[in-house]
Amino acid sequence: MRHLLRKLAFACGSFLGPLCCRLATAAVVLALALAAGTYVLQRGPALVSYASVELAPPRNSTEVMANLTAVDEVLVGSMAVALNHSTAPVVLVDGHAHTTASDGRMSLHQLAAWEASQGFDAFFVTDHNVYGPEAAEMASRSSGVLPLAGQEYTTCRAHLNIYGVAKRYEPISPFPTNDELKELITDVHAAGGLVSVNHLPWSAWSMPLASLPSRAQWHAWGADMFEVVNSGIFDWETFIFARRAGMGVIAGTDVHSPYTRAASWTAIRPANLSAAAILDELRRARTNILLEAVASPRHGLYPVVAGESWTRAGMVWWLFTALGAFAENFYTLATGQYDFAGGFCTPTVFRLHTTLIGYALLWIVGLAAALELCCCGCAAGRCARPSPREPYALACGAPASSARCRLVPLALYTCSSTAVAPRRRASTSSGTYSAANSSSGSGGSGSSTLHSSSSLSASADAEMGLLSRSRRS
Repeated sequence: MRHLLRKLAFACGSFLGPLCCRLATAAVVLALALAAGTYVLQRGPALVSYASVELAPPRNSTEVMANLTAVDEVLVGSMAVALNHSTAPVVLVDGHAHTTASDGRMSLHQLAAWEASQGFDAFFVTDHNVYGPEAAEMASRSSGVLPLAGQEYTTCRAHLNIYGVAKRYEPISPFPTNDELKELITDVHAAGGLVSVNHLPWSAWSMPLASLPSRAQWHAWGADMFEVVNSGIFDWETFIFARRAGMGVIAGTDVHSPYTRAASWTAIRPANLSAAAILDELRRARTNILLEAVASPRHGLYPVVAGESWTRAGMVWWLFTALGAFAENFYTLATGQYDFAGGFCTPTVFRLHTTLIGYALLWIVGLAAALELCCCGCAAGRCARPSPREPYALACGAPASSARCRLVPLALYTCSSTAVAPRRRASTSSGTYSAANSSSGSGGSGSSTLHSSSSLSASADAEMGLLSRSRRS
């Protein structure tokens, strides 16, 4: 019994030792891969350059209007703002766009090419708490669109687009008071600018609703318009409120990446294509909203990128992004809204999903154990049956002098790389084997072989004896 337990312990050690080593190695590799994937997923956009993305060619605004219908004409009937006050051409404006000056991924020139590819005639550059004078000073208009300078005044309580003022407005604090917001609107008006209240649904999603000013408060403080369409989200309630209150409405793509597709356009009839004429139409609230409202996989009216091909770097990037997305199943990281002052508007919440992690570990250990059993079975099938001439020969792709096959309980074979010299049978009746080397002629060399291999062959000889007796029985 003691001998059987000893051999069972040896078998368990032979099986669990390599298994534990492989599991430890796999755990380290998987942890590093998931950590890299998580970093790429969380901080990845800042590490990617979109400078080489080839955008689609420009589109004419007439083509856009032929494919879409104004929201006013479909939804509000008598409250519709008609664009028949002038015979000037209709100009399509994007009221919300970002560049690399804040959290955008495109330069100003690349953003202009993107706006042209989506059928816009003009666009406001509204980076977070940054005024971009280069938009107004941009002399080249090779892309066919007019860039207009602006700023997105960004705080935890509100995001406000400021148009028509060549000045940067820096928030006093991430949580400005009502009086501070009202004073800001007054200062912008005094400088001849306009204020648009941005994406109320998104603000209400990212912050407690009680901490945000209401639509009625914005109207009382003198805000000029509401952004009623942001990206592809249409704020119907704010649209109706603005029309009834006589305020303006505007649509913004809020574009950050060149892979975004436009889903809304602001249609106006300015006297000419200039910043002053466009601002005058916005001030008079003579705007119409064109909306791509059909839910479809295309997520927009026009394609953005002219052509793409998979590169090695792109495939590696996709792999790490996929690993990061997989790692998100095991934790929750809620940072809340970024205040663009080095912090977040709400406390960061991090929580591990311990149940899912436990299930994943059980699956990994189970699969590794099954793989180890399969490998042992394959190795056992490759081990040659001991022959009288070379009882320790091994048919695992290595000569008998460099490896040997050992029979262990549970019918598992393990191969050790200990050097064992070929041996020949001396007496078949006694079940013992000669210690002399088959190639040696002197007793001295045979004696040294005996001493060097006796410890290795003792257990194997016993196993072979057991095997012979079991066959005879």
